[in-house]
Amino acid sequence: MSLFVERAAMAGSASPVQDEAYQRICDAAAALAQREGVAGVCLVAGGGRLVLRFGSGPQPADDDTLARLTSAVSVARTLDPDSGHDAPVFVHDGRNRVYARPVARDLSLLLFCETRLPPGLAYRLVEMPVAAMREALSALFAAVSRRRDVDTDSGGDDIFWE
Repeated sequence: MSLFVERAAMAGSASPVQDEAYQRICDAAAALAQREGVAGVCLVAGGGRLVLRFGSGPQPADDDTLARLTSAVSVARTLDPDSGHDAPVFVHDGRNRVYARPVARDLSLLLFCETRLPPGLAYRLVEMPVAAMREALSALFAAVSRRRDVDTDSGGDDIFWE
């Protein structure tokens, strides 16, 4: 279920280009959630705020869990400076191996994989849907940016809850 798509639909403020980008993001998340060995998919903003969730994984009320995972991912990236900003990171949340990857600006994708799924296989299984999600997010940010250039009254930087 997508929190931001519902919000945009209720507000009625999304453009057709944004609607298409939102749908592509949801399609990519659904494709990821259907991969063998993937239990759930979350898209989180900075500080661990849940933006989108498919499958199992932290529920919207589990803000503490998401904040802890986001912190763990930040620490893992700091401890491995050779990995680069864009590299995937694997952490364990006690039940699942969590594959974390930055996908756009301040957004990270968290995949909750079964522990039996080796990290290398997880990486190969998800790279195409992750690439599709990154492309859709880029299109969404571009559409919002164009819209803001035309409509200077839209305030805030949070494209998911305008």
